[in-house]
Amino acid sequence: MRSASILAVIALALGLAGCGGMPKPNITAQKAKPGTVNARVALVASNYGSDWDKENVTLFVVQQWRNRDGVPVKEETVAEKAFAKGHAGARGSISLKDAEGSETRRVFLKFELKSGPDPLNQNVSAAITREWKLSSSMAEADLVFLAAISRTGGNNYAIDVVYAQNLATGEIEQVLPAN
Repeated sequence: MRSASILAVIALALGLAGCGGMPKPNITAQKAKPGTVNARVALVASNYGSDWDKENVTLFVVQQWRNRDGVPVKEETVAEKAFAKGHAGARGSISLKDAEGSETRRVFLKFELKSGPDPLNQNVSAAITREWKLSSSMAEADLVFLAAISRTGGNNYAIDVVYAQNLATGEIEQVLPAN
């Protein structure tokens, strides 16, 4: 069941990106400011149940800055998306600068999936921090993170896979799990 849902997400992503001789998408993407990446999140459920709506399942994308020893020194929420609320969430910005302020294409992103009816007291179901080295086509672009999530039991959820898609070019890159 899980692999079938992941295949469905991949098929959706390939359909969005186009294949072979298909033309690139004709999307007028928002230009990112120099040294940033526009980002928002769209969620797909691989085993949806109506009780998800009252659980307030939300995916947060947080950028982390680390010092030279690899210790996080600052965090900022880039995007968040509640499953039961609309389409892709509001656009945020990923900064292409390290903790010292130097330009970089290597960013640390934490993907955190929370659930629970009370937003002030939610259960963290899944969290992973990934160092992501953005390709040249993903830097200073307008991206959508497409995340497939699933229920693992009770009010616990998992992040199955996350893809980043450049809206201007249609290019898709797998962010999680790391290759």
